[in-house]
Amino acid sequence: MSLRSRMRMSISSGSTTSNKRQKVHVDKAVINTTAILMKQSMLNHESIAKAKQVYEADTKRLFKGVNTDLCAEWYCEFMTLKIMNGDYDPEEAKLSPGGIVDEFWHAHILDTVGYAKFFKDVNPPSGEMVHHDALKSQDSADAIARRTNKTARVSFIKVFPVHISCAHL
Repeated sequence: MSLRSRMRMSISSGSTTSNKRQKVHVDKAVINTTAILMKQSMLNHESIAKAKQVYEADTKRLFKGVNTDLCAEWYCEFMTLKIMNGDYDPEEAKLSPGGIVDEFWHAHILDTVGYAKFFKDVNPPSGEMVHHDALKSQDSADAIARRTNKTARVSFIKVFPVHISCAHL
C-alpha cells in the first residue's frame, strides 16, 4: 500500500463545509510518519544523487556555501509537501520554494528522464509529476511571498517541525 493511501486511510470524516467538502481530522503522527518515509524514499532515489552532483558542479549557483546534502534534504521535504498537498499544477501553485530549494529543483529537472522516474517511484500509483514553471518567479513579490510563507509557516511547521529555520529558504 502506498504512503499516500495509508495517509488517506487515516483521515476520518467530520462536519461538512459549505462547498460540500468534508472537514477532515488527521492524526498528525500519521502525517509526520508518512512525510518522513516519503522524504527518505526521495533522498534514496538515484536521480537525487545525480542532482546533487549537478548542483555541486554548478559554478553559477547563488548559494555556494550551503551543504549539498542539506539542500537535497530540504528539496525532498518540499517535494513531499507538494505531493501531500496535491500541488502539481504550476498555474495553480499553492506552495513555492525559497531560493536554495529552487536552485536544487533546477538541478533535478535537468535530468528529465530521472525526474520523471523519480515521481513514478515516489508517488505511486499515479506517478504524477510536480511541474515547474520558471515564469512563476516573475509573479509579483506579494504572490511569491504568500506561496513561500505558506510553504514555510504552515506546511514545514506542521509536517517537518524540525526545519522551522527553512522559512528563509
